[in-house]
Amino acid sequence: MYKAVTVFSTLAAVVTFLIGFTLVDAATLQISFVRTIIVYLLDNAGILPPEDVLVAILAITGVGFILLGTAVYVLGTRFRGQGMGKSQDDPSET
Repeated sequence: MYKAVTVFSTLAAVVTFLIGFTLVDAATLQISFVRTIIVYLLDNAGILPPEDVLVAILAITGVGFILLGTAVYVLGTRFRGQGMGKSQDDPSET
């Protein structure tokens, strides 16, 4: 179970990092494929916000995804299964 938690939490962290950095990139570049798609979809839905609001939303959402990825990675690497203790707590180590 330890391996599954570690593998999937690392995978989830990497995916959220990629999404976060892609959104930050879309916020900073005027010519971005992701930004073009987002603007197209919002325009078709009739809810296209002003340019500065769109930049702020993309940047905040991107940073949020990066922080989420960080939290998932930290919690995933701290997972310990039953019987897994710290090696310095083992009396045979001294």
